[in-house]
Amino acid sequence: MIGYSRNERMRRSGAVLLAVLVCLGIASAITGLAMQRSLRARRQLNHDWQLEQTRLLLDAGVRHVHRSVTENPDYTGELLELGAALESYATARVEIEAAEDDAAAVSSKRFMVVATIQNQDVHPFQTKRSRVIATQPVAGNAEEPGAASTATDTDADASD
Repeated sequence: MIGYSRNERMRRSGAVLLAVLVCLGIASAITGLAMQRSLRARRQLNHDWQLEQTRLLLDAGVRHVHRSVTENPDYTGELLELGAALESYATARVEIEAAEDDAAAVSSKRFMVVATIQNQDVHPFQTKRSRVIATQPVAGNAEEPGAASTATDTDADASD
């Protein structure tokens, strides 16, 4: 059996150590890239979730307009702050304004409904969706289903 000298053993152990360090560096780089991709995907998922919440808030605002016009034909709009109801968002509101339209019939009203949500993240962003709707109160029973009819003129979607 041939023995190795001390210098040869040191060179071999140095080469093994170098190979281990290279493998460790590669594994660290792969792990870092996977973490970065995971965080980016999570951020995108949160953004998509906020967009969906804004859309649902807009739909609720449109239903609120229908109900309010049915109950009160002189309804002109309001601002609904929902920050307490949606705790995970810094700002959550629905703005409802009567839109001026000279061409509209006297019995028809147009409303601009704007839903806005801003998150409480380190890098906050705001999503906003809006819709212009026309309502037509029906004379008679205010509790009657379908008492207000609508036509969607515009549907805007914006996120900052």
